[in-house]
Amino acid sequence: MPASVTAVRAFLTADSHDVPLPSPQPINLASDVIPYGARMRLEAEVQSSEPIHPLSVVGDGGLNFFMYSSGRDTYAAELRLPWDLRLPGELFDLPSPFSLPIQGWPALGGGEYRLKIQLRPTTSGVAGRQLPTFDMSLRLDNPPEPGGARPRIVSLSSGLSDGGVLKGQPWLPTATVEDADNDVVLVVFTVAVANLGRWCFMRDDGRYGDQQAGDGIYSFLRVGGDWWDRGETGWAHDLNATFSVQALDLRGNWSEPARFDYTIRNSQPPIWMQEPAADGPNILEAAASRPDGPPECPLLWARCDSAEAWVCGRMVRFPDEVLALYPMGKGPIPFAGPQVHSTVIWATAPIPRDIIFYAVPQEGPVKIGRKMAVSRPPFV
Repeated sequence: MPASVTAVRAFLTADSHDVPLPSPQPINLASDVIPYGARMRLEAEVQSSEPIHPLSVVGDGGLNFFMYSSGRDTYAAELRLPWDLRLPGELFDLPSPFSLPIQGWPALGGGEYRLKIQLRPTTSGVAGRQLPTFDMSLRLDNPPEPGGARPRIVSLSSGLSDGGVLKGQPWLPTATVEDADNDVVLVVFTVAVANLGRWCFMRDDGRYGDQQAGDGIYSFLRVGGDWWDRGETGWAHDLNATFSVQALDLRGNWSEPARFDYTIRNSQPPIWMQEPAADGPNILEAAASRPDGPPECPLLWARCDSAEAWVCGRMVRFPDEVLALYPMGKGPIPFAGPQVHSTVIWATAPIPRDIIFYAVPQEGPVKIGRKMAVSRPPFV
């Protein structure tokens, strides 16, 4: 039996101020209008005679997200609308200094969003054989009329002791945000190298390195030389980068930007070149799995012997690329599991054959313990 989506369900889980509801409220996608800024859980029931990748959902204007297995034949994603419909992006020809919104910033408003749920089996091809899509749409209410107070970035910290980061070194920038109306929709960070920028969302939901959900402190775990640092431009030369943060509220008010400069120390050896320290955190087991990740985006996972360590992966390519892994349920994979850190390699080319996992203490000296190298299964 070919794979197919047999049912789609939606539930409102938090209101437009992101306050959780006492219990999920069913949404009729055919007739209901979803409040702007609300949080929604989307579920899809799938029937298939062969294993399939996590579901890829695409739509107009480059919308894209993934739905992961949450139980037998059920795939799910939780989204704050409309912003969680987008993946991180790029900005070009940035002025210095710059302030959002600028040309190229992907503003999203109310209206109808048409989406296609794509299914691909894990047994054929780099991306898996394309099966018939499931078409759906949702209707999002317009944002409130302009007005109210602007949010403020009260404090911004790099967490770097000397203003520089080694390639492969994990670090946790944090921003404390206040808003008199208590209606912050998102906090955006942009990393600018020269006049090129890459942006993503900082988090206050206990995920992606955020230490405590709902405390007004937004975070996002970074690694020196990661995608935002544009490792392809540095080679062996140090690079200067600017980390800029702004908050946006429900009525469209942007905060004033807060920013700091830092140095990407490409001229110094990456931390994965260190000899393992006897008291460093060790990687106990690790793997790279193509079938368990979205199409073209292998799932990486590693088990560490310390609960107080950041876990990272070095993808061996030219140049090398590094990324952070997150405790299961606190990163791209939204469902809790055993004491394992995981992430997915977003669809970048070429996908590396060899990946080296290592861990670094969250506090104290920058050191590593025992590393582990794996090779992803070849594409067939």
